[in-house]
Amino acid sequence: MKSKSRRSTSSWLQSLEPYEKRLPVDLRPEFTVMLRSDSLLKRRDDLRPTAYLDGIRGLAAFLVVIHHWSDNVHNRGNYGYGQTPEDYDWVKLPFVRLLFSSGHSMVCIFFIVSGFALAYRPIDYINTRRYDALLKNISSSIVRRLPRLMLPALAICVVTFWLIRFGFYDKRLMYFPAFERKATLLEQIYDWWHDVLYLADPYSWDFVIWTKYQPHTWTLNVELHGSLWVYMMLIFIARLRKDARHYFLLGWTAYCVYRLKPWVALFAFGVWMADHQYGREEETSLWDTPMLVLGGFLMSCPVDGHQANALGWGYIWKFLELWIPDGGKTTFQAI
Repeated sequence: MKSKSRRSTSSWLQSLEPYEKRLPVDLRPEFTVMLRSDSLLKRRDDLRPTAYLDGIRGLAAFLVVIHHWSDNVHNRGNYGYGQTPEDYDWVKLPFVRLLFSSGHSMVCIFFIVSGFALAYRPIDYINTRRYDALLKNISSSIVRRLPRLMLPALAICVVTFWLIRFGFYDKRLMYFPAFERKATLLEQIYDWWHDVLYLADPYSWDFVIWTKYQPHTWTLNVELHGSLWVYMMLIFIARLRKDARHYFLLGWTAYCVYRLKPWVALFAFGVWMADHQYGREEETSLWDTPMLVLGGFLMSCPVDGHQANALGWGYIWKFLELWIPDGGKTTFQAI
């Protein structure tokens, strides 16, 4: 019965092939190519070792979209379960809130994944002592990193620019300060240009850049900073033994958390994961499920302030404050 269903699916997909060929390559549905006659198996053989990270990024990006949507329509969505008498909705329970209000935690996952992906190939060169290839890889990556991050952000800001000029933004509905429509086009261009220049600023280590024309591009500037730190860390650890690399990276991660540099800490931990994973085959452990549950609970942390009354979080905030007295919500979310 299963083989008959498989044949019918294959024949249906084959019937679509002539219509697909009429479309531009970029518009052809990829899933039909993957499902058609052994192409899925061939595709799996061609996948990069880190291809699964694309799936993690996609899921995290989807949850960030849900977070922004729910944040705008539910003004108390960031509060934990039980923080006030108004906060006993079931959607605010740990784990459940991951589906609606986990955008900040997903951004942290983005940065860990970026550190892992950027370090994956260089770590191979370090372990095999191919230092010439390592230097070439890092040099090429630094040159390509800026346009890869900034060109998409620039394109979004261009779209926002014209939406403002045509008056499509309603000041009453804006979560962020309303975009200002200048009196003339030249004034708007001047204002836009000076705003987007901050996106490529590699020196703003102590604050997050929120551009006026697209505030949500702040993560791309953090990605730029984190990438530069990854490349510096890779050069630093290149000649160290494996154990020494691990101790340094874990120590550097802890130091960055203590010094309130959570974004750098996340990238550093991603580099440690890449080095720790190197040469290991996929295997399961008895710790996988407990760590998954613990990670899900920690990612469910409330966003707004040190919420002492939220379910389970009052004690956690107090414990973390003993070790990181000046730590804000961003630092604790990174942990």
